[in-house]
Amino acid sequence: MKRIIRIITLVILICPTLKSQDLGNSPYSRFGIGDIQNPAFAHQAGMSNVGVSFASPVLTNNINPALLSKTYLTIFEAGVLGQFKELKNTTDTQQDFGASINYLSLTFPISRFWKANIGLKAFSSVSWDNRIVTEVPNTTVFTEQNYQGSGGTNTVYFASGFQVLPNLSLGFKLNYLFGTIREESVTNLNTGTASLTESVFQQQNSFSDLLIETGAAYSWEVKENTLLNIGLTYSLPSSVRRKSTNIQQNRVSTTGAILIADTTENNQDNVNFPAKYTIGASLQRPGRWVIALDFSTQDWSDFQNNEVLNSSNEFGMGYSLSIGGEYTPLAKSILSSYWSFMTYRAGLNYTQTSISIDGEQINDLSASFGLTLPFKQGTTLMHFAFIFGRRGKSTQVLLQENYVRCNLGVTINDRWFIKRKFD
Repeated sequence: MKRIIRIITLVILICPTLKSQDLGNSPYSRFGIGDIQNPAFAHQAGMSNVGVSFASPVLTNNINPALLSKTYLTIFEAGVLGQFKELKNTTDTQQDFGASINYLSLTFPISRFWKANIGLKAFSSVSWDNRIVTEVPNTTVFTEQNYQGSGGTNTVYFASGFQVLPNLSLGFKLNYLFGTIREESVTNLNTGTASLTESVFQQQNSFSDLLIETGAAYSWEVKENTLLNIGLTYSLPSSVRRKSTNIQQNRVSTTGAILIADTTENNQDNVNFPAKYTIGASLQRPGRWVIALDFSTQDWSDFQNNEVLNSSNEFGMGYSLSIGGEYTPLAKSILSSYWSFMTYRAGLNYTQTSISIDGEQINDLSASFGLTLPFKQGTTLMHFAFIFGRRGKSTQVLLQENYVRCNLGVTINDRWFIKRKFD
């Protein structure tokens, strides 16, 4: 208990300094609200983020709130995410790296059949930098245009799961979305002289609103100690508040001194966040192994983008299909190897994103591997997950992103709010 109190105190102190994830230069993050992060924690990331249908009693399931009802201890979880990336087209290649805190979570029992969870989770990240150089015909003059984006969104959430029947659980999650995305366009006429005036257009979009998610899970015992599980979640569509501020500046390129600054617009509107459906099934022997299949879909066709770099792109239906599993040898003899108590995970994922550029759909294919190391008689767990993937493809118009995402998570179990039977 003292460990969790110390950790919560530290979290309270560092939360005001937390920023949205910066996972390195990601050109595709300039569309919509950026790269949307999967809700899965590190232990689920190791099996390609499956988990809508099953749960562990000593781990928090952040994919389906109904499965919170399967826990029985107080569980603190924290995770960080890092990403190595190679960007390439037909002529150029670039390497990049970024990392940030991914989530903070506290799950606790309210009663035997009612559990709750509070936390902070990255929702989307924006980090991109494009440069376009155009030569003026029949001259030695050329224009240089630089486009940059940064920021992202987070959620603070409250979730609750209820066991309403022996095999049926229901749940909900209330997410408060907040965050700011900043974009900048800089145009410079380069003639080779030492000092020139550049034109700068800055746009800042701030988002804030409530997102609601519901979930359900059901299981059958198909034979002794073996369960067949199904689960589903539904994220309600929402009209999210967006405040936009546009600033026009003229400044000296060599010193950055501002000559003219003007706030051209300061507007507030709403953007449509679409409904999201996730369904999955799994076969599980609790404490030993599980194999699962998840499918999710979301249609961003009605989302109104607001970007400084105009392009021929559109939003549409996106979907994701994942298969994954885990295995714990769990030898019962105290003489067994430590490796027998570890949990091993793997998975595959195919995602058709909602982004289409010049009629070309952007797809993502990845494989994942993970493991969990137990400490202190299993009350403390360390999770590692590695995702190897490719998004987009290399053409004169499109970029291919080859990435390795590294997830690190920690879980601490303790006994709170459990009524003692004996003093």
